[in-house]
Amino acid sequence: MSRHSDRGAYFICREGSLRDAAYLSDDEPIESLTDSLKEEFRERRHGEPKFKFGRLFPDLVSELPADDPNVVNELVQLATEISHKADDKQNDSTIPSGYTYLGQFIAHEITFDKTEEPLGSSAADKGYRSPQIDLDSLYGFGPEKQKYLYQDSARFKVGETIAGRNVRRTFFNDLPRSGYGSERFGQALIPDPRNDENLAIAQTHLAFLRFHNKVVDECGGVFETARKDVIQHFQAIILRDFLPKLLDEKGLECVRSGEPRYFNPDSEFGTCMPLEFSVAAFRIGHSMVRNQYEWNFVQNSNMTGPASIANLFRFTAFSGNLNGKPRLESDWVIDWRRFFDLTSVGYPKDNRLFNHARKVDTNFSLQIEKIHGYPHLTKNPEHQSIPARNLLRGYAVGLPSGEQVADMIGVERLGGDKIGIETPLLRGKTPLWYYCLKEAEHNEDGKLGPVASCIIAETLVGLIKESPNSILKEKDWKPKYGRRLTIEGPTLSGDAKKYYGMADLLAFADVVDPVGEYMGDR
Repeated sequence: MSRHSDRGAYFICREGSLRDAAYLSDDEPIESLTDSLKEEFRERRHGEPKFKFGRLFPDLVSELPADDPNVVNELVQLATEISHKADDKQNDSTIPSGYTYLGQFIAHEITFDKTEEPLGSSAADKGYRSPQIDLDSLYGFGPEKQKYLYQDSARFKVGETIAGRNVRRTFFNDLPRSGYGSERFGQALIPDPRNDENLAIAQTHLAFLRFHNKVVDECGGVFETARKDVIQHFQAIILRDFLPKLLDEKGLECVRSGEPRYFNPDSEFGTCMPLEFSVAAFRIGHSMVRNQYEWNFVQNSNMTGPASIANLFRFTAFSGNLNGKPRLESDWVIDWRRFFDLTSVGYPKDNRLFNHARKVDTNFSLQIEKIHGYPHLTKNPEHQSIPARNLLRGYAVGLPSGEQVADMIGVERLGGDKIGIETPLLRGKTPLWYYCLKEAEHNEDGKLGPVASCIIAETLVGLIKESPNSILKEKDWKPKYGRRLTIEGPTLSGDAKKYYGMADLLAFADVVDPVGEYMGDR
């Protein structure tokens, strides 16, 4: 295993692995690969964008000494201090909880990370997928190469639920899954298994499958036309719905202009994934996860009880199976009206119990390492929690401090009294992930601070701009599919006709609340 540094980029090569295939240049002989990989690489070599982790700020070098056990101890101590169970009700944001899992869907779309040990040299494990926002996490390699994902030459397979204890009918609201007799019994048939690691992200992925199939019906059954339309509507949701919920005004300037200042594609490898984004700034979503959710007509505080986050992970066994069942029970199909504001697409306001995301801060409550089946068990139990993994990874790949990035982009540093770190090695050298959380914690409007906003805006706008199907390259792009194509609200250009959000996609895909409609919950 070797570690390379090239123009500020950090990436891993593993001898004999499929990931090696993604890094060979076009003129490099494939004889260096094992026989089992050669044929697959021949298929991938042409037309597949190369993947590389890079740096948004390549001139910033970590001020912390490398491989220092004292630094590791201070990071673990900091992780322990913020790894406690917070009260959801006292820590609500104004952001609907659906955006927590839309953010996770976006993260899975542009990064691929199966790292186990956060301090190992594989801490930036990149995989072979493209970081471009082209929905390869949904489409894989298309219906010709991955037929098992598709029901025909254009439409995805969709899973049918099984009747539950309370809901005695079935719905086409599950991911497609392997059936009886398969070694993968109950496992989702999707390109990225992480999109079934908990039930909320699984239902988000299902919504995109259903949306694509509806678009196929609307555009005459042509796969490539539908794929491009779905990708562009997804990009619009990121730019005009997701980011305005999170970013401060300075970050939104980048979104509106469509012109990143710091994001520069690598001249050799093309689009790269900034480590400042993937290892730090975009991991703020971990702080937004609630301990429990008002899930649907059945699973809520007024009926059988809310759905705990532990159950949402146990249900899919961290991308494993459905607790021995072949398909999802109908009792657990999500009610999206409890996760997004759907009044803009014609749904009336009602008294449903609604979920708001938790505030982005250091009052951390996500303790999934305690759930049976947690996939990141490490040699050192102190390194297993999400805060510990995030802090140690940032250190392993040499991320700059939050203060360094603040200086680089020309904003005032957070004062030491607001950071609250007293340990000697980290004082004034705040880990970037922790700094992003602290920025938001001190923002009265609940938005992210300037450092996190800059990194997230630069990366997502940059990746969308580099996409072959980028809506930023089509000045007159307008949404095509949805009940609402005109609304007042946050827009990219100020033209209300160009606004498009998750509410539009969910309503068009007809996945909003099948259980509630069946049970008469109007």
